[in-house]
Amino acid sequence: MTVDFGTDLALQDDVSPEFPEVTGIDALIDACVRRLSTPQGDLFYDPAYGFDLTGLLSDSLEPSDIANIQTEIIRQLELDERVEAAECTISDVTLELMDVDILVQSSLGPFSMTLEINNVSVKVLQASSG
Repeated sequence: MTVDFGTDLALQDDVSPEFPEVTGIDALIDACVRRLSTPQGDLFYDPAYGFDLTGLLSDSLEPSDIANIQTEIIRQLELDERVEAAECTISDVTLELMDVDILVQSSLGPFSMTLEINNVSVKVLQASSG
């Protein structure tokens, strides 16, 4: 059975005049990044959608806070029906930056990504599938 993850505009860095599209795992990676950079409640039709990681950095984070954030990241990612399971590790936390390593299992196979979170953006440092 062929699984279709849909087609979406590639919005990782910015909207390009060419409006490139992404499909498959790349579409799911984009969707995961959007979910982790959208404040919860911003989508009127899905109030549970979103967990804005950029809003967390101005606080001093204790180890228990980091554990709770990792749990919420996993919960948010697994709300996407295309994600079968997710794992997350947060490292290098400062008041201005945080690195998040994510492993996702999907019906198209696993993929991993490393995100760099700062006060204004969620940036994909690395993503790979397989």
